[in-house]
Amino acid sequence: MAGIQAEIYEVVGTARTLQRGRAQRAALSCGESDRLARLARLLVRSEQALGNPLKAIHWLSKPNGALGGQRPLSLLDSDTGTLSVERILGRIEHGVYS
Repeated sequence: MAGIQAEIYEVVGTARTLQRGRAQRAALSCGESDRLARLARLLVRSEQALGNPLKAIHWLSKPNGALGGQRPLSLLDSDTGTLSVERILGRIEHGVYS
């Protein structure tokens, strides 16, 4: 699970930034909040598409051929990447596996 935590920190912000903010009770920046909300939304959607949280985490963290061999989690730092991941999840939800 440590590997997935590192990837999540990469999407949202660095671990040091997030830990410092928590220690100082500081709010996340607008960008960090946006990335965290995007990650939460895609995690819920992938859980719904795949049937359980562990499958969702596995799917998000493994290279995906439909995404050019990139890991879905690595694409969540932009709107364009997020839309690509959402399209693949939509295909999975409709029985077109990716």
